Amino acid sequence: MRVLSSSQARKRRSPLWSVSEDAIETTIPRNKAGAPGESDEDITGFKWLVLQHDDLTRSHDEVRKKLDIRRGIYNVSSALARKAERYTKWIWLPNEAAKFVRSAVFPALALGVWLVMDGKRLPAAVVILAAPALLILSFWLKGLHMRKLYDLASDIVEKQRPTYSSPAPCHGVRLFLWGDDVVAWVRTSPLAE
Repeated sequence: MRVLSSSQARKRRSPLWSVSEDAIETTIPRNKAGAPGESDEDITGFKWLVLQHDDLTRSHDEVRKKLDIRRGIYNVSSALARKAERYTKWIWLPNEAAKFVRSAVFPALALGVWLVMDGKRLPAAVVILAAPALLILSFWLKGLHMRKLYDLASDIVEKQRPTYSSPAPCHGVRLFLWGDDVVAWVRTSPLAE
């Protein structure tokens, strides 16, 4: 006969559609934002790879203060911009262009290797040297997209004032509401031990 632990017994007693406390505890990480081992590089990126990094950092910090969150800023900013119907092609296009350019990096390297093996060294050198340039271009485009998105989210929070809740004390989740709709959510703190 198998003996169930107390948490397994609770799960068995609860209906399938209910969410047990154990299930919630296992899906939310227990480490706090700003915990030891988390550096600014984890949050803001690498300065030497993103052109206009200072502008991006300024936009990031401004929207972070207005939203009063540390993590999930990109997701919340994107959700607010979409809900406000202000996520335009000028914000969308740099992101998609960055994905397209980044997707060309590996094929460029593969083509360069193939050209070297085929004995065409000059075209191979050009293609291989183009790969890092494509990667840097994709980082610049992504940075441009993020800066525009953060500036837009900051503007939305300032002018349109979407309603958002305070952190829920039980599960450390903060909901961002727009009228009666949940637009986004972020984890703000770990569960009580």
